[in-house]
Amino acid sequence: PPRSTLFPYTTLFRSDYVQRIDQSAQFMDAMLGDLLAFSRISQQQLELTVVSLESVIGSLLARLQKEIQDANACVECSGPWPEAQAHEGTLIQVLLNLTSNALKFARPGVPPLIKLSAEEKIGVIRVWVEDNGVGIAPDYQEQIFRLFIRLDRGKYPGTGAGLALVRKGVERMGGRVGVESTPSQGSRFWIELPKAAPAALTRP
Repeated sequence: PPRSTLFPYTTLFRSDYVQRIDQSAQFMDAMLGDLLAFSRISQQQLELTVVSLESVIGSLLARLQKEIQDANACVECSGPWPEAQAHEGTLIQVLLNLTSNALKFARPGVPPLIKLSAEEKIGVIRVWVEDNGVGIAPDYQEQIFRLFIRLDRGKYPGTGAGLALVRKGVERMGGRVGVESTPSQGSRFWIELPKAAPAALTRP
């Protein structure tokens, strides 16, 4: 065929190739950033103090205000909000990751509904982040907390590090994390932290 016939196809091929390279570079950059964040949260010294969950939730909602509006989401906060023994910055990041995931993994055509609440148990405070999203199959509910595990590759953005950061951050504060979920019916993530103590602790 004439050269002029091949030229448009060659141009399209090169454009697609460059786009793929650019997307791969962006993904690798994000992965390296998440890996550094995971290393930092694993090694940094955390001073555990009395933290107001009400203040933490207020900071969280302020940071996610635009994302909540863009997703046409509804966020319900149910008090009371007790005090926990935690590292405030790490706790905000943990709840930020969980709430961002609830916004991201929404069912098509269904506006996200997110419920934030807390309850007191013996010696611990449990904080819930519940959503009405796509849900998680039972076989994958433990895997999602591992580093760089992505269940819906290509369908949702991200590197798969968010929940690994959540678990590591919660464990560094002396707590636990878990999930209850049903596919197509949403997920209920929870974190448990020690109840507030009068004296601050330092975790090396």
